[in-house]
Amino acid sequence: MIWSRLVTMILCEINTFEVFIEKVQHQKKVQHQKNCIEQKEKPEMKSFEKEGFFIAPDGKLIPLVGGSHIATVLRNPVKFGLTRNKIDQIYKRHKERPYIEGEAREEILKNLTDEGWIRIRRYPNAYWSIQFGRMNPRVKKQVNRFAFSARKGINGTKESDPYMDVILVGFYDNYRKRIDIKSLAATQMVMERIKLISIDDWGDE
Repeated sequence: MIWSRLVTMILCEINTFEVFIEKVQHQKKVQHQKNCIEQKEKPEMKSFEKEGFFIAPDGKLIPLVGGSHIATVLRNPVKFGLTRNKIDQIYKRHKERPYIEGEAREEILKNLTDEGWIRIRRYPNAYWSIQFGRMNPRVKKQVNRFAFSARKGINGTKESDPYMDVILVGFYDNYRKRIDIKSLAATQMVMERIKLISIDDWGDE
Protein backbone atom coordinates (compact mmCIF):
# COMPACT_ATOMS: atom_id res chain seq x y z
CA MET A 1 0.00 0.00 0.00
CA ILE A 2 2.70 2.41 1.06
CA TRP A 3 4.85 1.45 -1.92
CA SER A 4 1.94 1.96 -4.27
CA ARG A 5 1.33 5.48 -2.94
CA LEU A 6 5.02 6.28 -3.09
CA VAL A 7 5.26 5.14 -6.72
CA THR A 8 2.17 7.22 -7.58
CA MET A 9 3.70 10.32 -5.94
CA ILE A 10 6.97 9.83 -7.79
CA LEU A 11 5.17 9.40 -11.10
CA CYS A 12 3.19 12.61 -10.43
CA GLU A 13 6.40 14.49 -9.65
CA ILE A 14 8.01 13.21 -12.84
CA ASN A 15 4.96 14.19 -14.88
CA THR A 16 4.97 17.69 -13.32
CA PHE A 17 8.69 18.09 -14.06
CA GLU A 18 8.20 16.99 -17.68
CA VAL A 19 5.38 19.52 -18.11
CA PHE A 20 7.66 22.21 -16.66
CA ILE A 21 10.49 21.27 -19.07
CA GLU A 22 8.12 21.34 -22.03
CA LYS A 23 6.88 24.79 -21.00
CA VAL A 24 10.44 26.14 -20.69
CA GLN A 25 11.42 24.70 -24.08
CA HIS A 26 8.31 26.20 -25.66
CA GLN A 27 9.12 29.64 -24.19
CA LYS A 28 12.69 29.39 -25.51
CA LYS A 29 11.41 28.46 -28.97
CA VAL A 30 8.96 31.39 -29.00
CA GLN A 31 11.70 33.80 -27.86
CA HIS A 32 14.08 32.48 -30.51
CA GLN A 33 11.47 32.99 -33.24
CA LYS A 34 10.79 36.51 -31.93
CA ASN A 35 14.52 37.34 -31.98
CA CYS A 36 14.84 36.05 -35.56
CA ILE A 37 11.88 38.20 -36.68
CA GLU A 38 13.30 41.31 -34.96
CA GLN A 39 16.70 40.68 -36.53
CA LYS A 40 15.16 40.40 -40.00
CA GLU A 41 13.12 43.57 -39.48
CA LYS A 42 16.10 45.54 -38.18
CA PRO A 43 17.81 47.20 -41.18
CA GLU A 44 21.48 46.48 -41.65
CA MET A 45 23.70 49.51 -41.07
CA LYS A 46 25.61 50.92 -44.01
CA SER A 47 29.25 51.95 -43.71
CA PHE A 48 30.37 55.54 -44.01
CA GLU A 49 32.07 56.41 -47.30
CA LYS A 50 32.54 60.07 -48.24
CA GLU A 51 30.35 61.72 -45.64
CA GLY A 52 30.67 65.24 -44.29
CA PHE A 53 29.12 67.17 -41.42
CA PHE A 54 29.18 70.34 -39.41
CA ILE A 55 28.99 70.29 -35.64
CA ALA A 56 27.18 73.46 -34.60
CA PRO A 57 28.39 75.51 -31.62
CA ASP A 58 25.65 73.93 -29.48
CA GLY A 59 26.85 70.42 -30.31
CA LYS A 60 24.19 69.38 -32.84
CA LEU A 61 25.36 67.39 -35.89
CA ILE A 62 24.35 68.85 -39.25
CA PRO A 63 24.57 66.73 -42.43
CA LEU A 64 25.80 68.49 -45.54
CA VAL A 65 23.56 69.77 -48.32
CA GLY A 66 24.63 68.12 -51.57
CA GLY A 67 27.67 66.65 -49.82
CA SER A 68 29.35 70.09 -49.66
CA HIS A 69 30.24 72.33 -46.71
CA ILE A 70 30.01 75.53 -48.75
CA ALA A 71 26.69 74.45 -50.29
CA THR A 72 25.33 73.96 -46.79
CA VAL A 73 26.41 77.50 -45.85
CA LEU A 74 24.84 78.91 -49.02
CA ARG A 75 21.60 77.01 -48.32
CA ASN A 76 21.00 79.13 -45.22
CA PRO A 77 23.74 81.78 -44.69
CA VAL A 78 21.88 83.46 -41.82
CA LYS A 79 22.20 80.31 -39.70
CA PHE A 80 25.98 80.74 -39.98
CA GLY A 81 25.88 84.46 -39.21
CA LEU A 82 26.46 85.38 -42.87
CA THR A 83 24.60 86.94 -45.79
CA ARG A 84 24.76 86.05 -49.48
CA ASN A 85 26.14 89.55 -50.16
CA LYS A 86 29.00 89.06 -47.66
CA ILE A 87 29.83 85.68 -49.21
CA ASP A 88 29.86 87.22 -52.70
CA GLN A 89 32.25 89.93 -51.49
CA ILE A 90 34.71 87.33 -50.21
CA TYR A 91 34.65 85.53 -53.57
CA LYS A 92 35.10 88.85 -55.36
CA ARG A 93 38.10 89.75 -53.18
CA HIS A 94 39.73 86.45 -54.10
CA LYS A 95 38.80 87.01 -57.76
CA GLU A 96 37.05 83.66 -57.87
CA ARG A 97 33.84 82.64 -59.54
CA PRO A 98 31.05 81.97 -57.03
CA TYR A 99 30.81 79.34 -55.54
CA ILE A 100 33.75 77.24 -56.60
CA GLU A 101 36.04 75.29 -54.29
CA GLY A 102 38.95 77.67 -53.84
CA GLU A 103 40.54 80.17 -51.48
CA ALA A 104 37.32 82.10 -50.84
CA ARG A 105 35.56 78.93 -49.75
CA GLU A 106 38.47 78.05 -47.49
CA GLU A 107 38.38 81.50 -45.87
CA ILE A 108 34.64 81.27 -45.23
CA LEU A 109 34.84 77.81 -43.68
CA LYS A 110 37.92 78.66 -41.61
CA ASN A 111 36.21 81.77 -40.24
CA LEU A 112 33.25 79.64 -39.19
CA THR A 113 35.50 77.51 -36.97
CA ASP A 114 36.45 80.71 -35.12
CA GLU A 115 32.73 81.08 -34.35
CA GLY A 116 32.56 77.62 -32.79
CA TRP A 117 31.65 75.49 -35.83
CA ILE A 118 33.44 72.17 -36.39
CA ARG A 119 34.01 70.87 -39.92
CA ILE A 120 34.05 67.10 -40.54
CA ARG A 121 34.86 65.13 -43.68
CA ARG A 122 35.54 61.43 -44.28
CA TYR A 123 37.91 60.55 -47.10
CA PRO A 124 37.17 57.01 -48.35
CA ASN A 125 39.67 54.37 -47.24
CA ALA A 126 41.88 57.12 -45.85
CA TYR A 127 40.84 59.09 -42.74
CA TRP A 128 38.38 61.43 -41.05
CA SER A 129 39.32 65.13 -41.03
CA ILE A 130 37.96 67.18 -38.11
CA GLN A 131 38.79 70.90 -38.13
CA PHE A 132 37.98 73.53 -35.52
CA GLY A 133 39.20 76.90 -34.28
CA ARG A 134 40.93 75.90 -31.05
CA MET A 135 41.00 72.77 -28.91
CA ASN A 136 39.14 73.32 -25.64
CA PRO A 137 36.85 71.26 -23.33
CA ARG A 138 33.76 72.02 -25.44
CA VAL A 139 35.40 70.97 -28.71
CA LYS A 140 36.93 67.88 -27.07
CA LYS A 141 33.53 66.78 -25.76
CA GLN A 142 31.80 67.33 -29.10
CA VAL A 143 34.51 65.53 -31.10
CA ASN A 144 34.52 62.57 -28.70
CA ARG A 145 30.73 62.35 -28.86
CA PHE A 146 30.84 62.39 -32.65
CA ALA A 147 33.41 59.55 -32.71
CA PHE A 148 31.32 57.50 -30.27
CA SER A 149 28.17 58.11 -32.35
CA ALA A 150 29.93 57.27 -35.63
CA ARG A 151 31.00 53.91 -34.22
CA LYS A 152 27.50 53.14 -32.91
CA GLY A 153 25.69 54.49 -35.96
CA ILE A 154 24.28 57.80 -37.17
CA ASN A 155 20.99 57.68 -39.08
CA GLY A 156 21.56 54.11 -40.28
CA THR A 157 25.25 54.55 -41.15
CA LYS A 158 28.31 53.78 -39.04
CA GLU A 159 32.09 53.72 -39.17
CA SER A 160 32.79 50.02 -39.60
CA ASP A 161 36.59 50.34 -39.45
CA PRO A 162 37.58 50.82 -35.78
CA TYR A 163 41.12 51.73 -36.81
CA MET A 164 40.17 54.43 -39.31
CA ASP A 165 42.41 57.43 -38.57
CA VAL A 166 40.99 60.74 -37.41
CA ILE A 167 43.12 63.85 -38.02
CA LEU A 168 42.26 66.68 -35.64
CA VAL A 169 43.31 70.20 -36.66
CA GLY A 170 42.96 73.47 -34.74
CA PHE A 171 43.40 76.43 -37.11
CA TYR A 172 44.22 79.11 -34.54
CA ASP A 173 46.20 77.19 -31.91
CA ASN A 174 48.16 74.88 -34.26
CA TYR A 175 46.62 71.83 -32.56
CA ARG A 176 47.44 68.62 -34.43
CA LYS A 177 46.62 65.04 -33.48
CA ARG A 178 46.18 61.73 -35.29
CA ILE A 179 44.22 58.98 -33.54
CA ASP A 180 42.09 56.01 -34.60
CA ILE A 181 38.34 56.47 -34.22
CA LYS A 182 37.97 53.58 -31.76
CA SER A 183 40.40 55.20 -29.33
CA LEU A 184 38.80 58.61 -29.82
CA ALA A 185 35.34 57.16 -29.14
CA ALA A 186 36.62 55.44 -25.99
CA THR A 187 37.43 58.84 -24.43
CA GLN A 188 33.70 59.75 -24.42
CA MET A 189 32.88 59.87 -20.70
CA VAL A 190 29.07 59.75 -21.05
CA MET A 191 27.64 57.16 -23.46
CA GLU A 192 25.47 59.73 -25.23
CA ARG A 193 24.95 59.97 -28.99
CA ILE A 194 25.11 63.23 -30.88
CA LYS A 195 21.82 64.72 -32.10
CA LEU A 196 21.35 64.95 -35.89
CA ILE A 197 19.45 67.95 -37.31
CA SER A 198 19.19 69.66 -40.71
CA ILE A 199 20.58 73.15 -41.24
CA ASP A 200 17.05 74.35 -42.02
CA ASP A 201 15.78 73.20 -38.61
CA TRP A 202 18.85 74.08 -36.55
CA GLY A 203 18.34 77.08 -34.28
CA ASP A 204 14.55 76.84 -34.52
CA GLU A 205 14.05 74.25 -31.77
